[in-house]
Parts: sequence; structure tokens; C-alpha cells
Amino acid sequence: MYAKDGFEDELDTDEGDDELDERRPPEPTSAEKRSVRRGAIMQLSLVLIAFFAVRIGAELLHVFEYIAQRFPAWEIPAHVFIPGVGALLIVGLTLAFTREGWASIGAARPTKWWLETLRGLSTVGLVYVVMVPLTLAVALLVRGPAQAHMTRQKLEVLREFVKIPLAALVPTAVMAGVYEEVLVRGFLQSRVSRALAGTEHPRASARYGAVLIGAVLFGLGHIYQGPMGVLQTTVVGVILGAVAARFRSIWPAIIAHVVIDTVGLVVSRVLVPAAQSIIQRT
Repeated sequence: MYAKDGFEDELDTDEGDDELDERRPPEPTSAEKRSVRRGAIMQLSLVLIAFFAVRIGAELLHVFEYIAQRFPAWEIPAHVFIPGVGALLIVGLTLAFTREGWASIGAARPTKWWLETLRGLSTVGLVYVVMVPLTLAVALLVRGPAQAHMTRQKLEVLREFVKIPLAALVPTAVMAGVYEEVLVRGFLQSRVSRALAGTEHPRASARYGAVLIGAVLFGLGHIYQGPMGVLQTTVVGVILGAVAARFRSIWPAIIAHVVIDTVGLVVSRVLVPAAQSIIQRT
């Protein structure tokens, strides 16, 4: 999906996929494709296994339980920082072992930070343009007990987010945005697209196919938020993944993710008390 070091100059171009495809290396042989697919699947499997091992290991060692008992307000940040640091280390070590740079997952150092920032903020606007009507549509279509159940589930999640200390709010949003984009939009998408295409420089069809797979897995990773949360995060995953695939860079997705999470956490501190007050009155 993403270029290796030799393709870094393409990250900030606005050329179409057809023009980029014309500059790609010759089509690999069948044997070369099989080798690339095996390598991509192996890398992906090892990274995901190691990531879940970190999460499961923390649960088995009662790390989160200990933090919840001693420092209740820091339980949610711990659920972000522990797997987040683990994910970044695992991806970094994998890239070092395979002798691939961060550019291979779209995380090369940008030459134009202002452009990546502009793309990221534009992505934030796109997310809200899509998500607001979608959320309202679901609220109108789902009625009765099902709607009440979804509302309660979402409110319970937001109540937990409100417990995050103010000092940890932005750092938590930054860590979540960085590690989830590196892991999902960067590593997962790039390796899935390689596996689909059998080449280290997949064409558009493989890149956008990987976007859908990554978005579904991203949504399922938020199953604790209930059906509405899964739907919302899947749609957001499609948008962030498409932006990453289009620009061959995960920086706009990281910036957008951090901004969206920060805004969500701040707004939750206002909406949750108001929602609880309305529920109590009714």
C-alpha cells in the first residue's frame, strides 16, 4: 500500500493513481507475488499476535485491575497507553527486523507538515459531515427499546470517558490517535494490500480493498461501545483509511484521529452530565 524509502517523494504529490501506477516497477512474477504475500501475511500475523499478547498479558497480570483500585481515574488512560506503547514498539521492531523504514507504512517524516495538517483538518470536517447525518438517521430508524438500549450503552461508555483526568485528556487522545493509526491504517492496511496484490507497491484496487478490511476490524475493536459505536468507528475507519490510501501517508489520519478524540472527550464532559439530568427528570 505505502511506498518504501525510494517512493517517499510521492507522498506529497497530488498526482492521480494512474500516473503513479505508470511509474511503478514492472509487474512481478508469480513466484515473486507468492513471496510478497507470504511475507505480508507473516508480518501481519506476528504483529497482531504480539499486540494481543500485550493486552492479554496485562489482563492476566491484573495490571488494569491494580490501576483501577489504586488510581481509579487513570484506568481508561492505562487501557490506552499500555497497548499503545506495546503496539508502537512491536511495529517499530518489526520494521527494523525486516529492514523497512517507517515510509513502508506511510509514516515517513513529511516534507510539508502544513500540507499534512491541512489534509488532517479537512478529514475532520469530512468525518463530521458524514457522521452527524448518519447518527441522526440511525436515531430516527431505530425506535423503542432498541433505541433506548443503544442510548444507554453509549452513555455508559461516555461516563467512563468523563472519568479521565483533565491533565490526561489530550495525552490519551494523542496516544490513541497515534498508535491506532500506526497499527491499523499504517501496518495492517499496508500488509493486507500487499497480501491482496502480491506486490510491495499495490495498485489502487488492493489499497482500497485493504481500507475496507481495516475499517471492519477497527470497528470490531470498539465492540465495547455497542452496535452504534461499532457502526460509527467502522465508518470513521473507512474515511481515515481512504485518506491514508489516497495520500500514501498516515499523518493526515493521525492528525484527524487525535482532533476527533480530543473533541469527543471534551464534549463528553459537557454532554454526559446534561444527559443524566434529562434522564433523571424523565
